Amino acid sequence: MSNRLEKIRQHSEIEWKYVPTYDNPADVAGRGGGTSNMWWNGPEWLTDKGKWPPNPVTSSSAASEEEAKVIREVLNVCKTEEFSDLMDQLLEKHDLRRVSRVEAWATR
Repeated sequence: MSNRLEKIRQHSEIEWKYVPTYDNPADVAGRGGGTSNMWWNGPEWLTDKGKWPPNPVTSSSAASEEEAKVIREVLNVCKTEEFSDLMDQLLEKHDLRRVSRVEAWATR
């Protein structure tokens, strides 16, 4: 996902805007809604820039900085080494068909 964000950020003309949850078509399924008209057309205010919701302004505080520090420390402690098994190693060197054939032969 970070690669996509980097590509988007390369275009200075793109302007990020806030979409409230109740107006976000991607959240319709999460709220238990079926296929709605909003999924195909977006919220009603989308076509008129004057009706767009304001962007929330967030600023860091001492409490939020402390919380971010704790989160970083926890993530550093939880960092694990990447696990690679034999199947992954084989798939890096050979195609799936050959690996499957060899595994079936070895299993027999």
